[in-house]
Amino acid sequence: MQKKAFEKGISVDSMVFLDALYMAEMENSQTEPGSSTRDVEYFKNEIRNSPEWYKSVRKKAKENGISVDSMITLDAQYMVEQEKSESK
Repeated sequence: MQKKAFEKGISVDSMVFLDALYMAEMENSQTEPGSSTRDVEYFKNEIRNSPEWYKSVRKKAKENGISVDSMITLDAQYMVEQEKSESK
């Protein structure tokens, strides 16, 4: 895990968190075919294509000491979870 974090330029804690998110997404995609992974990818694209949102994510990444890509993933995951909780 340390090597992987070093290669990505993020802290070990961030790497553990991102791996846990990935595992949760994979589990969700097995129980709900394609939905979770597709939704995360959708929001990742939305973030990258929105100048204001992308700027905000870059700022949060810097503040949290993680890569922009990691912060995009975290924000996308957050948006998926928000939509799921709103639809209940």
